[in-house]
Amino acid sequence: MNTRIGILGVLALGTSLSLTIGLTGCGETKSPEQITADSLALDFPQVHAMAQTTMVASSDDAADDPCVWIHPDDKSKSLIIGTNKRSGIDIYNLQGEMQASYPVGRVNNVDVRYGFQLGDKRVDIVVATNRSHNGLSVFVVNSNEQTLTSLGDDLFPSAVGEVYGFALGQPKMQDKLYAVLVSKTGQLEQWELNGKSGSIAGKIVRAHQFSSICEGIVVDDFTGVIYVGQEEEGIWKLPLDPKSNKPPEQVFALSNSPGLISDIEGISIYYASETEGYIIASIQGNNSYAVLEREEPHTYLGSFTIQKGLAIDGVQETDGVDVVNRALPGYPYGFLIVQDGHNHMGGKLVNQNFKIVDWKSIAFTFSPALKVASEFEQ
Repeated sequence: MNTRIGILGVLALGTSLSLTIGLTGCGETKSPEQITADSLALDFPQVHAMAQTTMVASSDDAADDPCVWIHPDDKSKSLIIGTNKRSGIDIYNLQGEMQASYPVGRVNNVDVRYGFQLGDKRVDIVVATNRSHNGLSVFVVNSNEQTLTSLGDDLFPSAVGEVYGFALGQPKMQDKLYAVLVSKTGQLEQWELNGKSGSIAGKIVRAHQFSSICEGIVVDDFTGVIYVGQEEEGIWKLPLDPKSNKPPEQVFALSNSPGLISDIEGISIYYASETEGYIIASIQGNNSYAVLEREEPHTYLGSFTIQKGLAIDGVQETDGVDVVNRALPGYPYGFLIVQDGHNHMGGKLVNQNFKIVDWKSIAFTFSPALKVASEFEQ
């Protein structure tokens, strides 16, 4: 069992505290920074998952990143789309029940966008990074059947060393779709996708090199901004427009946040209006979730943790996250969905899954409360 030292105790120890202080009877060693972050996390607001998905079929570290597709006519037929980075993509209904699996390889991060022009039709498209062939896997959503159809797994071979984090970007009032990926060595690559000929094609329109590993990435379609999580540093933003010469700007630094510690993993955006809302990032270092203002200067508002409830266990070491502001059946205020790195059922460690948290429970743990905008459509 870990022995936790409160923040006042840590400060009292001062410079005599060794960087290699032992904290547990089983030999675990933690730095002063980790002790501080763990201690502060105990005071973060706590929420509980109200539902969870079926666990993935693969054992060990397998589930990774979720996104949510909203059905255009019947919201009860909306889907949760999650990656199993050992085998492919799984889809679930809003109750968390697995509906189908697509064994396309070692997919990592996934995203969805609506109304992509494919020939003479408009389709909803799902794209994921796939490490089996170091590129992108592309799917179309079949609304009537709530299934996916693959458009190919080798259409977009990446030039980066190993594809990793991923997001789609669809600038408002523009007929463009961008795919943005980052690698384990900090390489960013941006594709422009085109389907007007009836088959999907793409070209690389931008490359950028960050100084170290990145994964979490999300695109704000309204403001035209890419947010990238550099795991050990913080969050950067840069224009989605590949013609822009504006360099990345750091909007959040872990070094300025004593209650947080690397790694930054998943990032998502809660849309409250065209300009208002929140950037949410999972912080693996102390199993927490940071909330930043979407509007500049992107003020850090605080963090929360997901703890064990009456029927569902808590969440640790989250990779991917997604948040939905729209009202959906069973979730009138929208929800946050997160990967759970240590899934327990009946007191036993089992295969990983995704946990669902009511947005209202998150919003009202903050003071002042976070916005609830369940009617705003992005």
